[in-house]
Amino acid sequence: MKKILSFILSVMVLISCTSKQNNCRLIIITHGESNNLAFTYPSGMSVHSTSKDMLSYITDKNEIVGWSPTTESDTLLIISKFENVEIALIVRAIEKRYYLFQVGDTIDIYNDSTPLIQSRLNPELNSLYNLENNLNKKFSTPFHLHPLTILNEKYFEAVYRSKKAFPAMYQKRKTEYFDRDTLIILVKTYIDDCDSIVKNFKSNSVNSWLLNYIKHQNAYLTFNYYRIVGDTSISIYSYFDDLLMRHISYIEFLRTCNLHKSQAISKDLESIKNQNLVDQKKLYSLIKNDEKLPKLTRNYLLYLTLKDLISYNGATIADIKYYLDDYSQFTHDSARLKSLKNEYKIEFSESYRLALISTDEKETDFNALLKQFKGKVIYVDFWASWCAPCRHAMAYALKLRKDYKGKDVVFIYLALNDKLPDWKKAIQAEEINVNGNNYLVVNSKTSAMLKELKIQAIPRYLLYNKKGELVYKNAPGPADNNTRSILDKLINE
Repeated sequence: MKKILSFILSVMVLISCTSKQNNCRLIIITHGESNNLAFTYPSGMSVHSTSKDMLSYITDKNEIVGWSPTTESDTLLIISKFENVEIALIVRAIEKRYYLFQVGDTIDIYNDSTPLIQSRLNPELNSLYNLENNLNKKFSTPFHLHPLTILNEKYFEAVYRSKKAFPAMYQKRKTEYFDRDTLIILVKTYIDDCDSIVKNFKSNSVNSWLLNYIKHQNAYLTFNYYRIVGDTSISIYSYFDDLLMRHISYIEFLRTCNLHKSQAISKDLESIKNQNLVDQKKLYSLIKNDEKLPKLTRNYLLYLTLKDLISYNGATIADIKYYLDDYSQFTHDSARLKSLKNEYKIEFSESYRLALISTDEKETDFNALLKQFKGKVIYVDFWASWCAPCRHAMAYALKLRKDYKGKDVVFIYLALNDKLPDWKKAIQAEEINVNGNNYLVVNSKTSAMLKELKIQAIPRYLLYNKKGELVYKNAPGPADNNTRSILDKLINE
């Protein structure tokens, strides 16, 4: 009965859209080769987006949906009951640009070094849609990226610091060196120019909504600028607005605003040692009791905190159950609760299964890997992007993989208590994708396998023989000379 009712409602929506001359439809047509998810800098350094989709938006059901073109000219159709839909577009792998499009319009996106946006319904809006592009060209920003992107990107920060600390590295990467003080001035100039253009732009019934949107975006930029220069005089609460929950840029702002994090800094030495710098339980309580926050905004911030708490090393399954129950009672948000349980494979009873996801976010488990690689020696490395000793060992791990390439051995890297974006970035940075098999453990709290093997501290290494039998519960690391002799022995068995 529910399926029949759902079908009838869908047909009614389609009929309604048709009767309004397709005013419920937003059509986006992409042109040109879509290479925005990867970019190679002049030094040869390649970066890949942590997102698997070039474009994303929030549906009428409040779900974030991603899409990528599959041909040089491809079309995305969005059906919406709202007047506008905001789109996030990946540029040169590391930057997200946001555009608010009018439902009923057809938008052409031309992919070149930077995207060019054209509206078929209202061509007079094109100069506003391409304002960021034009400002980047005016100021000759690095790689036509927003100066704030350069400031926030860890890679560029590392190159900046290497000039004094690591001269040899600097020489290899100096084409990507940008003075941070100059960039900060550029951000402020960018904000002022954008503000001036919008103020002097002749407002009318066609463009007023887009001018207001650009003002909002420039306000977020202003907030980030003041945060970078250490000016705390602007109240963050003036930026919170439940009416913006349908904007993916607002969701991104909530993810990065760091509300109350300075008050929830962990003081426990063991937590700090394990890179748990923020006490997620305390942060959850601070957000929950903050009555200045709008309701929907507060609920989403609690949801984000829960995501961190679930992957937090110190959280037990009892902690997770308590906070999920509390979130359910406080927010009545069953959709996000279900999403959390599915994403992290949360089960409140122990299972021997070690649930994993691959870099392309496909689900599997460790037993499936043992079957897949039966007949080969398997070297397992438990690590995490936040674990300094793990990262230090990766240079030795890369050499080990190269030396054993083509031999009957596979290297499996299992990230423990990690976050998907951080994990993907670390894989690229440490070149673990070269001859390595990478997976993220998603049920670390309830896996009896981890408990049985007492995998509490990382890095930790396991070795399986060609029969798939565990022969070394505490195998030596890649920097240990004994590793090679053990591998040679197992390969020849």
